[in-house]
Parts: sequence; structure tokens; C-alpha cells
Amino acid sequence: MSRPGGRWRRAWRKYYLYFKQSAGRGSIASIVFLVALAVFVYRGGAGIGPAAAVQLLGFLMALAALSSAIGGRFVVSKSEIDFYFAAPISPWEYLLMRAAVMGLGFALVLASFTFSFTTLSNAPWYALALLANSASLALAVAGAPLLPWKARSLYLAYFAAAAALSFVDPPLSPLYGLVEPSPIYAAYSAALAAAMAVVMPRKYVEELATNAYGLFGRPSELMPPYPRRMAEAVMMGRPKLGRTPWEVVWATTALGARVKTVKTPYGSVEVLQRINALKLGVYISAATAALYYAATLFINDEIGLAIAAGFVYYIIQFLIASFSIGAVAGERLWLSLSADPYAYFRYRSLARAASAAAVLAPWIAAYAVQSLRFGPSLYLAAGLASAVFLYPLVGWIAAAYIGVPQIRELGLPQRQQTLSLKATLIGAAGLAYVAATMAPFAMAVAASGLPQLSAALLLAADVWTGALLALSAASLAVAVAAGAPLWNWVADKLAEEGYV
Repeated sequence: MSRPGGRWRRAWRKYYLYFKQSAGRGSIASIVFLVALAVFVYRGGAGIGPAAAVQLLGFLMALAALSSAIGGRFVVSKSEIDFYFAAPISPWEYLLMRAAVMGLGFALVLASFTFSFTTLSNAPWYALALLANSASLALAVAGAPLLPWKARSLYLAYFAAAAALSFVDPPLSPLYGLVEPSPIYAAYSAALAAAMAVVMPRKYVEELATNAYGLFGRPSELMPPYPRRMAEAVMMGRPKLGRTPWEVVWATTALGARVKTVKTPYGSVEVLQRINALKLGVYISAATAALYYAATLFINDEIGLAIAAGFVYYIIQFLIASFSIGAVAGERLWLSLSADPYAYFRYRSLARAASAAAVLAPWIAAYAVQSLRFGPSLYLAAGLASAVFLYPLVGWIAAAYIGVPQIRELGLPQRQQTLSLKATLIGAAGLAYVAATMAPFAMAVAASGLPQLSAALLLAADVWTGALLALSAASLAVAVAAGAPLWNWVADKLAEEGYV
């Protein structure tokens, strides 16, 4: 018979061990920094009302949804599968531990933006709403990467709906219970948290305990030995990589793969089909840029245009940074170009710069056309042009400095990405860069409201933009032409992380 409280002690020990594995030495400093940043951002808009606070939180939810959609199964590491799914622990316990660790961070961020709206009379309802909203976010972010796309879409729909309500009609958002605490909002938030747990496919999660590699593995890696003719059909679509180092690098940069169900005489099987990922990215970018421009045609005031343009610009920068750093995790370094170890870095950086230029071209054009109605948008187009030069280089540096784990067999990272002070510093540097690229835009917006300073502000914006573009282009050019010391450092840091 177990001792009283033994079950809770074991649960706490598991939670502590998972938290310790997920957090680096600088995690406490990182959490303090993030909370301080949230308070600073909130206080920077001193006097904002409840609706504006909810809209800020809705913006953060949109970023969380993007992270879940982009990260996918990459958020789950091979070490987690090896230990947790093979150890005598229920997948539900693992999922709850994962959600509890994430929920702590969400609770701190939500409280940082909303604690000032709390009074002694509504404190209990505020606490319940905070707990329920943190649980909803944590269950969605923790559960989504473990699920196939069809099930994951339910969680992403929750993010999209909550974020949209925060902007369209804040009182309808569950987050509004944090700024106007009441029993109704507390019950509303609790019901959503319960729904997040209910929609989790229970059978799928339970199967992770016995067939995790089967569920996470790529189809072609897990295929049974079909007859030779079937095997040849499965492997159709392999790309022609070319004969020169540049052709190989460009092909592996532009091409990707997707899972496709193929019907054969031996039954239906899932295979990996090669696709032109660059072309698909350009199509998606062009479609979303067109939708953005069409939507802004219905906005007639300058403040609304400034908010819409700045918000979308920040989302684009977030996506570019995520892809640039995450792409390094899938690298197989120096294997095919070992005769010239620096050629790989140079070619890959140039290939990513060309890809970024193609994908961002529709957005640069959209901002440029919008500038005919709203002049400051032209400076956002210049900011995206700066990103084309800078992010292919910064992706290597940031991934090496943070220690992003390599993605190998089964398409899974080798270990968890821990919350560390280095990661926080890189995030802060990224925010500073985005702020620097948006400074000319802010100057141009301010110029329209300050006629006496208009000429000076526009001149400063032009000089700032020119300097930013020149420095970005020069950074990539110098790194490609004479960056041996930099590439030596990148190679050493990635080798320390186990890259092969």
C-alpha cells in the first residue's frame, strides 16, 4: 500500500524532472526578462483600456498558433520519444507535464498584461480565468505537435478564433475575462479548457506509448519490403540534384517533400512525393499578399492602415526568422562538399537569399503599391528587402549560438530545445532588428501628424533606410566572400551540438 501523498510526490518529481530538462541554466533569467519585456510593452501604452490589452494578447495568440503550425512534430524530440514513450509512464501524464510546463510561462505572460485590471473583489474570478486560459493555450501548444494534421487543425482553429475575436469584438474573446473578471467569463474560459482536453484523440495518444516511431516516422522510412516494381513506383519523383556544387545546393534548397497516399495492386500506401517547395511558397506568398492588399482597400483612416501594415509586417518577420533558424536544423554539413568546406556555407546562404527574395517579392510589391495610398508602407517594403540579405546569414549564426538540435532520422530533433538565456538574447536581438527596420516607417507615420517636422523626419527615414539596406547587403557579401573565420566558428559550434 502506497504512502499517503506518494502519488502526488511522484507526479511532482516527474514534473520537476521535465521542467529541468526543458529549461537551461539561464531559464530563470529568461523568464524574468520576458515578463519584464511584457510589462514594459504594456506600460509603454499607458492608459490603454481593456479592449486594447485583449488585442495585444490576441496578437500573442496568433504568434503561438504560427509556432504550433510551423513547428509541427519538430517540437517533439527523439530523446523525448526514446525516454517518455518507452518508459512506464502514461502518454497522458507526459502530455499533462508538457502542458503544465508551458502553462507556467503562458500564465506569467498573461498576468503581466492584465494584472492591473484586478481588484480584491474580482480576484478569485481573475485567478480562475487566468488558470483556464493558460491551460487552454498550454494544452493546444503541447498537444498539437503530437497529432496528425487533421486533429491538429482543431487546436489551430481555437487559436485562430480566439485571436480573431480579440480584434473584431474583444468582449467575445475568452481573454476578456482577464480584464473584466466575472463568473461568466471564468466559466467560459473553463469550458474552453475542458474542450481542449476533450477533443484530444485519446486512442492516438495512447498509441504513442507503443508505436511512437510508427506514428512519427516518414512513410518511406517505415515501408515494408514491397515487390521490386512497387518499390520503384514508391521512389519515383526523386529530384535531379545536378552535377555542380551550386546545382546540388540549389536543388536541396528549392525542393521539398509531402506525404501522399498511393493506390497500388498491393493496397494503399503512404509515400513521400517530391515537390517544388519554393514555387509553392511563392504561390502562397502571392495569394496572401493579394488578400492583404485587397483587405486594406476597405481601411480609409491612416491609423488603421498603419496598424494593419505594421502588424502584418511583424508576422512576416517572425515567419522569416523562424524558417531561417529552423532550416539549419535540417542540415547535413560538409558531406558532399568536403573538398571546400566553406563552399557549402557560401552556396547555401546565397541559395536561401535567392529563395527569400522570390518568396518575399509579392509582399514587397504589395507594400510598394500600397504606398501610393499610404506613403509610409514603402519603408516596410525596404525592411523586407533588408531581410532578404540578412536572414540567410543570421540563421546560421543564431542556430549555432543557441545550439539548435539537428534533425536526423524520422525527421525529429535529437533533443529538446531548452529555454536558455542565449535563446532569449537572440530573441531580444531579433526584436531590436525588427524595431530598427520599422523605425523609418514610424518616422513617416509621425511626419504626417507633425507638419513642422515632416521634412526632417522623412529625410531621416530615407537616410536610415539607405543605411540599413547597405549594411544588410554588405554583411552578406562580406560573409560570402571572406567569411572564413565566421564559418569556422559556425562549424565548430554546430559540431559541438552533434551535427554530422
